Amino acid sequence: MGLPFIGELVTGVSGIIDEFHTSGEEKLAAKHELSELQISISQKALEYETARVRESASTIRAEAASTHWLAANWRPLVMLIFAGLMVAHWLGRTPENLSEAQVLELMDIIKVSLGGYVLSRSAEKIVPALAAARRKG
Repeated sequence: MGLPFIGELVTGVSGIIDEFHTSGEEKLAAKHELSELQISISQKALEYETARVRESASTIRAEAASTHWLAANWRPLVMLIFAGLMVAHWLGRTPENLSEAQVLELMDIIKVSLGGYVLSRSAEKIVPALAAARRKG
């Protein structure tokens, strides 16, 4: 994930600390505290992202395990609809009032959705095998 602006912020503040008219020891202590703050913020961001991904995976697993046909299959259906829209666009069947920017935005949504679907289906197949191998080893 990463938060590059945190590193840039720390670098900027570190440069300001260098310009202070204090002892080298005080500058070093301030830079050390700043580094610890950067590490803490990065850890919190990573913890948040991990929890978010776990929740998303939990939701997808619950939907896939559902006994209701629509709940278990709505994602694949949406992907088929998106694929159909993409083919329709390539065949020139795009609505006339749809701007190029809107078409590109829809294509981005399709790419992200399809990528997420493929990754989640791949993980669905790989994770049980990894878990079984880990239990054996």
